[in-house]
Amino acid sequence: MSKIRLIILFSVVAGCLASCNRTGKNQNSVPEYDLESTSIAEIDSETISMPGDLILNGNRLIVSNITKSEDALNVFDLNGNLLQSGIKYGQGPQEILDIASLHFTDGVLHLYDQNKGVIYKVDTVGELKITPAVEGVIFQNDAISIPPYVLKAAIAFNNNISYYLTMGNGEICDSLSYFPPAPENVDPATHALACTGYLAINKEGNVFMRAIVYDGSVDFFSIKDGKLKHINRYEIFPMEYSAKALPNGRSVPVPSDDSRSGFVYTAASDNYFYASFSNEKALDNPYGAANKIYKFDLEGTPVAIYNLDKSIRTFDVMPDDSKIYALAFDKETDESRIVSFQITK
Repeated sequence: MSKIRLIILFSVVAGCLASCNRTGKNQNSVPEYDLESTSIAEIDSETISMPGDLILNGNRLIVSNITKSEDALNVFDLNGNLLQSGIKYGQGPQEILDIASLHFTDGVLHLYDQNKGVIYKVDTVGELKITPAVEGVIFQNDAISIPPYVLKAAIAFNNNISYYLTMGNGEICDSLSYFPPAPENVDPATHALACTGYLAINKEGNVFMRAIVYDGSVDFFSIKDGKLKHINRYEIFPMEYSAKALPNGRSVPVPSDDSRSGFVYTAASDNYFYASFSNEKALDNPYGAANKIYKFDLEGTPVAIYNLDKSIRTFDVMPDDSKIYALAFDKETDESRIVSFQITK
């Protein structure tokens, strides 16, 4: 999972659009279930004024805080009791500059600091502490440590590469140039800048999923023998945005009146992938709040659609697929709370 990362970068990329291997568009046969929420805890705005990610770490819930003047990480038990807060924003050895993403991989909670270029191991036992796990991961859209590899979702502003698989020392094992189809009349360089989004990876670290902004589709990839491969694309509607011309002759992607939120946040259990979905216009939904979650098998086939009684932002799923924990978001009051949904089998 990642923080709210709809960041548009002013640069040019020579990008090549790749066609997808398989695309699933028929959702008529996917069973739907209505899920009712249980309130776990209200987010205290004085402690967490701008909640970002929510991720499960064993029997703990980690909620990040984007506000730079406050603690970056907050640890709750599954009953919603705040156990501790810590990790400051700054330049010090136990400080971070930002939280591009939080991922639980290889039994460890990892935090990717995009600006420092470091993937940290986060110790939540006792006092919150961070230890560098992988360094030199500079300015990627996301990066996940899956020993012995590091998966990087690139910000493709100097070439047409969208994904890298490297060793921990930065040695490149493989790269992949895959971008979802661009809107009409958008050049490849502008399109590459628009392709930012959220990653989720399975427990074994051999399949990952990505949702891209303004896209009603999700893509699935495999990692095998040090090689990356696009294996599936599930589409409800195609990516839609506009290109805004700059005085220097370049252009940057911006949401249009026709842009919809689509698939936004992602998560993975031991055996399934999940992605939140909203059909709302992107301009009316800047935080990507959603009231549906799609469940996919490891081949990217949807197996269930969950209709939620509350709009949520970031979320995570128990490893056994028994429960969803999420940050529910009230757009009218701008208040957040932690909720849970018991999953219908």
